[in-house]
Amino acid sequence: IYMDLERPIMYAMLKEIERRLGSEKFPLIPISYFSSPDDMVVYSEFPCVLKVSHAHAGMGKVLLQNYEQFRDLKTVLALEGQYSTAEPYIPTEYGIRVQKVGDIYRVYRKAHTGGADLQDIELTEKYKLWADECSQCFGGLDILAIDAVCGPKGEFIIELNGSAIGIQPRHWVEDSNQLKDLVIRKMNVIYA
Repeated sequence: IYMDLERPIMYAMLKEIERRLGSEKFPLIPISYFSSPDDMVVYSEFPCVLKVSHAHAGMGKVLLQNYEQFRDLKTVLALEGQYSTAEPYIPTEYGIRVQKVGDIYRVYRKAHTGGADLQDIELTEKYKLWADECSQCFGGLDILAIDAVCGPKGEFIIELNGSAIGIQPRHWVEDSNQLKDLVIRKMNVIYA
């Protein structure tokens, strides 16, 4: 799925889920969208994280402490004319990744120490709900990962990833077999 790389489109899908379920069950981080640097006139919640275009995997984002930094970055972004999004900065204690591959669910706790140390944690009803709801996006996703941050004010969903989920080495065999079976089933439906 290409469209989930485009933050405004991905966020619109997540926002619809939040509208249906409520923010208590689906706590989506609020974002502001700027279609071009010319639209970056007003933003008042600092510190914030500004993300540029469809960059992912931690790329294309910057922490801004105040409006002066926001305005300075606007002048840099004007050179390329890309869209951007801004969201409130949440001091995080850790991150959560909810992953679904076919019928296999996994939940990881991610330390925010600069590494990718993911610890398996329990699949709760809350995390299963998140994955099941997101699996209906874009006409149906068989492979997905939801990233959330956890801080003093609770958990906030920050993004939905399609097939770029990063299979963990300790689950590689099971998840790879699930992916293979999933592809074969889909191909049989389409070509059989």
